Amino acid sequence: MNNETGSMRGREISLIDLIVEILLHWRSIIAVMLVGGILMGAFGYAGSVQSAKQQLAAQEAQEVVTEESLRDKLTEEQKTSVDLAFAYHELYKQYADQAGSFVMDDFAIYTAHLSFWVADSSGSSGRSGNIATVYKNLFASEGSALGEINALTAEAVISEQSEDSNVVLVTVRDWSREGCEELAAAVVNYVEEQHQQLKKVVGSHKITLLNQSIEEAPEEVVLDVQRSVLEKTIELKNTCAQFEKDFSDAEKVYYDYLITRSDGEAEEPAGESEAAPQAVPTPGVSIKYVLLGMILFAFMEVFLIFLVYILNNKLRATDNLQEVYGIAQLGSVESEKRKKVFGFMDALILKLRYRGKRRFTKSEAINLATVAVKMTVQTAEAKVVCLVGCDLKETALEVCECVKESLEKEGITVQILNNVLYDAEAMEHLSGMQGAVLVETSESTLYEEIVAEKELLARQSIPVLGGIVVGR
Repeated sequence: MNNETGSMRGREISLIDLIVEILLHWRSIIAVMLVGGILMGAFGYAGSVQSAKQQLAAQEAQEVVTEESLRDKLTEEQKTSVDLAFAYHELYKQYADQAGSFVMDDFAIYTAHLSFWVADSSGSSGRSGNIATVYKNLFASEGSALGEINALTAEAVISEQSEDSNVVLVTVRDWSREGCEELAAAVVNYVEEQHQQLKKVVGSHKITLLNQSIEEAPEEVVLDVQRSVLEKTIELKNTCAQFEKDFSDAEKVYYDYLITRSDGEAEEPAGESEAAPQAVPTPGVSIKYVLLGMILFAFMEVFLIFLVYILNNKLRATDNLQEVYGIAQLGSVESEKRKKVFGFMDALILKLRYRGKRRFTKSEAINLATVAVKMTVQTAEAKVVCLVGCDLKETALEVCECVKESLEKEGITVQILNNVLYDAEAMEHLSGMQGAVLVETSESTLYEEIVAEKELLARQSIPVLGGIVVGR
């Protein structure tokens, strides 16, 4: 379509104008941000209150499990039964560890023989023999010697008799040469420690290591020892299983607790170590939720402004009639804005829209528009013209009255036709008009209405002399 048929040219969207439009809504953006911060803050606070209640209820409902609390639930007979089963379990662990160290494809046991000579300081052979007997008794007693020498088993330390009453023979066994050497060294250290103590009891004497040798035991001896350990391990395992089978639920819980603690997986019972109390979080407003709400609602508001701007089908204050419709723009008048709080902010933002352009006051803009219309009408030699527009109010009517007054002084007849598209009486007055000037209000007149006005005037063969855009 061309200008004669009232076409509307393509309208470009100005990025600067879009940014200005968004910034001019800074009051609503701030209000929406405050609402979003309050709502999201309240939501976060409600969540923290609920979480605190749940944690408090969980702590109150949670029973503190201690050895005393589990043991108090048992009768004396049950306590004895569990203690005995646990003792068997610990013994089973020792044999199982020993059996696990067997190397089945390399049957070997190393044996260390140690010979000690005991001599009394007085030179009495009878007294020396008595002292040697004391040392032999120490090694023969599992409760003393075996408990001191790295917890050796009964099979690991063996005291032997000798024809010479002053000689103490000790034999130790282990599955490796290194282990056997360590056991032999432990025996020597043990003898030295006992020597210092016995000197105070039996008197001054000497005990000397005469000989120490390590050899590999015969294969049949190794097999006998391994078989004995494995059989004992199986026997202890079956005994523990039988105990567990006969346990009640309370006994089973206490027994499992003792085993778990023995394996190092349970916490120490209360009283043995102080557990740090778990603090219940205090309900509060989360800054994170507040900021999230403010940002989210601000984004939603900006997006809504963007949609309204893009979908807006009304004339904008920044539109140029020449560029959009091919109509000479004779003037642009801004209406006086009502004073608002922090209005200087709006003024600063509008400077961005009108950058590089000179701005006029309302009266100056009206006078310039009036002169431009008068010059255009005189150039067209029109004697009867009309001022056409939709929804002419306030500033728009004031512009029309000024133009009419100025033209009538020049002998030109002027009629103001408001809502000519919707008012039949106003439409009748178009007859006989020699020219028309469009007076359109931004943010009020639709783009389609201007197209319809041009088409109406074209049908009446009335030339459009120009247009004035009035701010709302």
